[in-house]
Amino acid sequence: MSKDRRNNYDEPRRLKWWAKLLVVAMAASLVVAGWKGIPLLEEKVEEYKENFQSEETTSLNVEESQSLYEENLSNGKDEDLPEESSKAAEESKQPEKEENSKAKVTARGYSNSFAGYTSAIVANGGLRTTTNSYYDANGLDVSIKIEDDDNVIIEAFKNDEIDFFFMTVNKMPIVCKELQEAGKEAVIPYITDTSTGGDGIVANNEYNSIASLQNARIGMARDSVSEAMLIWLLNMQNEVDANAVISNFELYNSTQEAVDAFVRGEVEAVATWDLASALEKEGSHLLFSSKDAEYLIIDALVVDKDFAEQNPDVVTGIIDGCIAVVSDINSNENADKEDRFINEYAIIRGSVPDFETYGNKAMTELLGDSRQLGYAKNIEVFEIAKGIYEDFCAVWNQIGFETSASNVDSLFDMSYITPLQSKWESSEVLAKESIIAAETDIDREALMSYTAHILFVPNMAELREDKEEENMAMLDEFVRRAKILNKTIIIIEGNVSLSPGNTSGEFDYKLSYERAKVPKEYMVEQGIDAERIVIIGNGGDKPIATNDTPEGRELNRNCIFSFYQGETE
Repeated sequence: MSKDRRNNYDEPRRLKWWAKLLVVAMAASLVVAGWKGIPLLEEKVEEYKENFQSEETTSLNVEESQSLYEENLSNGKDEDLPEESSKAAEESKQPEKEENSKAKVTARGYSNSFAGYTSAIVANGGLRTTTNSYYDANGLDVSIKIEDDDNVIIEAFKNDEIDFFFMTVNKMPIVCKELQEAGKEAVIPYITDTSTGGDGIVANNEYNSIASLQNARIGMARDSVSEAMLIWLLNMQNEVDANAVISNFELYNSTQEAVDAFVRGEVEAVATWDLASALEKEGSHLLFSSKDAEYLIIDALVVDKDFAEQNPDVVTGIIDGCIAVVSDINSNENADKEDRFINEYAIIRGSVPDFETYGNKAMTELLGDSRQLGYAKNIEVFEIAKGIYEDFCAVWNQIGFETSASNVDSLFDMSYITPLQSKWESSEVLAKESIIAAETDIDREALMSYTAHILFVPNMAELREDKEEENMAMLDEFVRRAKILNKTIIIIEGNVSLSPGNTSGEFDYKLSYERAKVPKEYMVEQGIDAERIVIIGNGGDKPIATNDTPEGRELNRNCIFSFYQGETE
């Protein structure tokens, strides 16, 4: 499994390709030193030092590399690499041709070791643009370096050493604040991928809802997107005081430490990207994963705003190459999953040290934790991504970071992807979600619930006209939540107030059911699949306030929205 692209990393990184190249160059210089003298070696070393003077490495020797590969094999993660794949991987690591090394670099960027960002690497044919790659066809010359420390990436961006990088949208609120303080601006012109099961919460079996975690000790990496994700989920329900639950957080220096603490029984739940390791604990279960909320964790291409404005065709060309790779993936969906991307996998293995020992099966599993997005999905996700950015501004504020949501409209800029509409729009058909709700699903505990104070006219299933603004704001918020939690079942329960001393009758049950239909119809109009939604009439059996006062009876005329996981074991 890849390391978390959302945290800083405390693990030594493998010897980078350029360091290997330096070793080869130095050895070659020693061979010829006998007849040209030692100054040649010094000249070659200085040349490479000049090219890579700002980079540091820690090496992984041959024995350690072989040991890691054998460990992967013994864990069942991998298999022997196909001969043609191994050959392609070796070729991808060959030094660049002399003419390429002298070519002007059109765009410089950083990517970390997250599989979701690899469409750009594949489109580039590796870390430098290669002949006949998508970027080469677009007239681009792009250099990409692998860097797993977000702090290094941000510093390079602030110092104009790179023009673009890849980052999780959920972390961008604190990144943007740092950039603003340095006088830098960025734009997000393209959504690279969404998490589809790579992030989530594992808990002991007695915890079956997000609300139940308010009484649990919860482990997570300090200041990680996993921590922010959990706070977002807690904020989505009004019966939980998220700030109070934060006091139960057990913060660790890394995801590995948090997962280990959960497995040892030191905490009752863990928010993590390493779900497989956490689930090794006996008596645990997957409480929530990003499979339930495909648009909760979103990743993006981030570009220097000045560079983008001066080179719009370059930015559009970078996006076009990524979409072309995604199109290739989608067009091969009926092929054998482990064999259909041998060339793509070879490029990734030859470019990202973390993946160099992964076979096709392991690569397929790795890439399955995220969904790389094409043109149509980007158009669909852009508005959702803006809402996620705003939500996580508030979440990071709760954690203790200073953020600002005022830049959201300028940050998310679709002007660089829309020129590709005529080329890609018709080639990608968005599949309808297949979640179908059944009323038996209410027999289990809801993942999340929220009581919406939609104000109805007494004794009617009509919204109060004098409260239209408040009602519409509430309904729009639930449409937004339903789009983020897009693989969940939605239960809408309508409720009525009762005169003091009365019990529910046939009229009350019918009225409450008709009230539940009102938000369902609105949500369907806004694009939510009707088959995901179940409506129920509770009559007056679930009051949230006293019926003895007019104010209490008004509160009891409401709807309760609950989200249930779409799949059960």
